[in-house]
Amino acid sequence: RSVFVSAGFHIRELYRVSPAGDVTSLAHDLADPQGVVVDRAGVLYVAETALHRIIRIVPVAR
Repeated sequence: RSVFVSAGFHIRELYRVSPAGDVTSLAHDLADPQGVVVDRAGVLYVAETALHRIIRIVPVAR
């Protein structure tokens, strides 16, 4: 399984780290992302704490 990492403050990115160790940027210019959760369908929810909101990132079929 992949691991999702939110990098807040000045970096402002959301990354996916694959089991092979490949790192992919999924979102950028986020407002201080602090938390990430993934539901059963693979939808990511990210807390943008600076804007007091949750954003939803839907996976793209490959």
